[in-house]
Order: sequence, then structure tokens, then C-alpha cells
Amino acid sequence: MIVCPATFNTVNKAALGIADTSAHGFICECIACRVPTIVVPMINDRLWGHPALASHIAALKRAGVHFLSPLTGEPALAPVVSGTGSAVVAAFDPMWLVEAIPALTS
Repeated sequence: MIVCPATFNTVNKAALGIADTSAHGFICECIACRVPTIVVPMINDRLWGHPALASHIAALKRAGVHFLSPLTGEPALAPVVSGTGSAVVAAFDPMWLVEAIPALTS
């Protein structure tokens, strides 16, 4: 399962097991069934500072979820500076996800 873009809302809902939409329900099911899951967080810099986000990311990591930076494709977390959504999308290379799958799921 690849979650891209993973918004602030999506990361928090997945960590809490909130399945109030089909997409969130599918993400929660994949995590619960230990389906290899890659998350590409695209969260603005203001929301990266929210106190709940760090604990939710930690919970997802403990559940086996892998995070990739939307800026580099490397396993990491990097805030996306607020207001640069189009710049991030322009720099994002979907091949990062394809290349990460074997390394993160084996």
C-alpha cells in the first residue's frame, strides 16, 4: 500500500484507526493486516509542529509503516514548507516509490 500524498489528516486518522472514509478504512485495514505500507507525508510546516503528529508518526512506525520524504524519496521525514505544495509536486518523482518498495518490504 502506498499512501501519497499523506496529509496531516490522513496520518493522524491512520494512527488512531479512524476509518470514516473508504480510503482511510483501506489504509487502516492494510496496517492491521501488516500489508507493507509506504507513506509519503506532505504536511505544511505549521502542522509539523502540532503535538499530536510526532506521536502518531511514532505509532505508525511501530506498526511497521515506512515513511519516505516527498523531497528526496529517501526514508525520512521532512517538513514541506507551507505554501510550496506545487513545488513539492513538481519535484516529486513517482519512481522513488517504485524503487523503495523492494527495499522497504523485504
